[in-house]
Amino acid sequence: MKDKFRIILADMIAQIFNLVIRTNPNVWIFSSTGNKHYNYNAKYFFEYVLSKHKEKKIVLLENHLNWLKKLYVKVFFSRRYTAIATTSINMLETYAASFGVPDNVVKVLGQPRNDLLSFDNKAQFNNVFPNIRGRKILYAPTYREWGETRLFPFADFNQSEFEQRLQELDATVFIRFHIENQTQQVKRVKESNRIRFINEDKFEDIMTVLNVFDLLITDYSSIYIDYLLLDKPIIFLPYDLQEYSTRRGFNFKYDEVTPGEKVYDSSKQFENAVTECLNHPSRWTNERKRADDYFNKVKFNNCKRVYDFIDSGSHLSS
Repeated sequence: MKDKFRIILADMIAQIFNLVIRTNPNVWIFSSTGNKHYNYNAKYFFEYVLSKHKEKKIVLLENHLNWLKKLYVKVFFSRRYTAIATTSINMLETYAASFGVPDNVVKVLGQPRNDLLSFDNKAQFNNVFPNIRGRKILYAPTYREWGETRLFPFADFNQSEFEQRLQELDATVFIRFHIENQTQQVKRVKESNRIRFINEDKFEDIMTVLNVFDLLITDYSSIYIDYLLLDKPIIFLPYDLQEYSTRRGFNFKYDEVTPGEKVYDSSKQFENAVTECLNHPSRWTNERKRADDYFNKVKFNNCKRVYDFIDSGSHLSS
């Protein structure tokens, strides 16, 4: 009952705002994560419009807005979506349920951030890590709101032995925590020449350099869906699969949409998987392509596609 009352009240406030504030199709407002971060799709689409369409007046919403403007944006925009971009028709139902909108509001336009994967971003990476050579591995576990994320979650994990294997492979692991885990105290793992951290203090958005990595290690993070576009190997570490499934749940059957080696509880198996993936990167390519085609029906040129859709006014007639 309280939720229903809040929705009705929010709609009433939105209608009042709409009477006194006139919209202008040439003024576009961009937001981002908590209006505190410069990242994700908003960042790259903002920069695209800024560089390609100077006739538009664009505004990047910031966190220090006064309470009235914050209320307007939250009530009028966030509760009145006219279009939500996704990457595949197979994602329509999931997105509609997540945002609480009808299926026809979700549009297969692609994610603007994925355009970066077609660029050469090595120079940006080298500016931050100038002395790193050889193969690069990104380890990007997801967030668990009920507890800390375990790194290298194997009872028999030995960092020295793992680093020796990395040295033999001429590889370096870069650990990237989820945005909600950036301040987590790291246990069991110490930064070294072969294991480095690549959190927000290095790159606010990992998409900036995602394509420089030769291998991705994750558990349940959706970053692997973006990484599928590169057709590079992925290792999954679902060490708490049952608990995660119970507490958080999955939108798809995990084993059916995760094309890559899966390691549950053995450090030796994990080291062998890393070796196999780096030395034979095409092993899972057919499975990766199937998953990529399922999740990423549209792949690149997403900024232009989204811009054309908005500029045409199509979202207003849906």
